[in-house]
Amino acid sequence: MTPLPSPSISPASTPSRSSNNGLAWLVLWCTLLGVVAYHMVWQTHKVAAFSSNAFDLAEWVSLHPTVRAESPALFTPMLLRLPLILLAGIMALGSSVLQTEKAKWIWRGVALLVVLRLNAPTDFYPWGGGSPNDQQLGRLTAFGLAAVFVIILGGRWLRFFWKPATLILLLASLITALEGYHRAQKVLHSIQIETKLGGGLVLYVGFLIIPMLFILLMSGLMKQKERASFPDALS
Repeated sequence: MTPLPSPSISPASTPSRSSNNGLAWLVLWCTLLGVVAYHMVWQTHKVAAFSSNAFDLAEWVSLHPTVRAESPALFTPMLLRLPLILLAGIMALGSSVLQTEKAKWIWRGVALLVVLRLNAPTDFYPWGGGSPNDQQLGRLTAFGLAAVFVIILGGRWLRFFWKPATLILLLASLITALEGYHRAQKVLHSIQIETKLGGGLVLYVGFLIIPMLFILLMSGLMKQKERASFPDALS
């Protein structure tokens, strides 16, 4: 009796999935720490009321007439608020790579909670009223929730290129935050409020740079392994 052939298992598939899973956990935890750092002190001042995190800083500068006259409207506060949506997108994207369903849905829930941090005051509901500041918060919340849901629904396909997509979102999170902070400082200096850099922003940058470096490092190592395992056609 001829023995049945044993099922072939790709030697690269299991290690690849395992490494992606481990890298995804690193990205997710660093992103969550980035959210924590977002709510830590980004600027310090001898008057405690002017020492604020990114969320409060966006609220502060939104009151200035120059910022209200920006085009697009309230552009500086928007730059300071967009990182929350981008970080939530990173969480939703990274969750698609995890191997257990329970972990996937936990992180997807965390991503939705991060977006809901931007939820507008009750004046915005139900017809989008309230101040321009309330309207921006409401629209960003709606956009963020829609983006997270799209990523969740498309996770089966997005996970195949989650590394470059995550790199783009991480870079965008850094650029928007730093540009928003820079513009906010110019506004505060124009009204003679001199502040210093807070530790929250430093930690925020650090927590986002770490996963960027690991993604680049792991991608480079995987390419080297693929080249080493690929047979030399000329030999």
